[in-house]
Parts: sequence; C-alpha cells; structure tokens
Amino acid sequence: MISRSACILLVLLQVTASAVAYDHSGVSYRELAEYYAGKGNQGAALAYYDKALAANPTDVTIYLSRGFYFLRLKDTDRALEDFSKQITIWPTDPAGYLNRGMLLGSIGRDGDAAADFNKACELGSSDGCIMGKSSAGRSR
Repeated sequence: MISRSACILLVLLQVTASAVAYDHSGVSYRELAEYYAGKGNQGAALAYYDKALAANPTDVTIYLSRGFYFLRLKDTDRALEDFSKQITIWPTDPAGYLNRGMLLGSIGRDGDAAADFNKACELGSSDGCIMGKSSAGRSR
C-alpha cells in the first residue's frame, strides 16, 4: 500500500505530464507546423506557423523554419520577408545573413547577396567570408 503523500505526488506528476503534453507554446506550434508541412498540408502548416508567431513573435527559429517552408512552396518573396525578419530580430546572428544571402543569390540579386555574405563574415562566419568572395566575382 502506498502512502498518502506518495499518492499525492503521483497525482501531481500525472497532472504535470498532462500539462506538458498539451503545451501550446510557440515551439509546439512550430513543431505542428513542420509536421503538417511534411505531410503536405499547406493550410494547417501555415495556420500553425501563424499561431507559433502569435505565441512568440520574436522567435527567430519560427521565421527560419517558415522561411524555408516558403522556399519549398517557391514563394521567394515571403521567404525573403521571413529571413529579413530573422535579421531584424537578431541582427548579430550571421546565420540570418547567410540564409538571406543564399536566397538573394538564387534570384539573381548577386550584389545584395554579396552584402549579406560580407555582413555574415564581419559577424564571424567563415562561410560568409568564403561565400562573400565567391559572390563578389559574380556581381561584377
């Protein structure tokens, strides 16, 4: 037979586990968005990305994830918006500049891509340095 305090502890653990399982924070909404994106359900994926951003509008990982999803949908304008928002929120992260630079280069905006790669380089990204030198030759 278990003690009353052990029984109370078990009940508390069950309640806590249930709360965690149904946590609808920005992260879980992002995970649901990625799940539906993988299943090809564009409407649900975009709805969950919106919920994730409503829950945490400064989470750069949500903008990054949705930006890559827009690329999969061949919606470069919206992907560019999300990568730019990523930079606005966290301007000292070179990854944002690398992502946007690669997108800009893919749509023929080599000068803008080079500027983003150079900024990533300034922020300490060796990839940005290499890509900046590579894209400088193409933008001439």
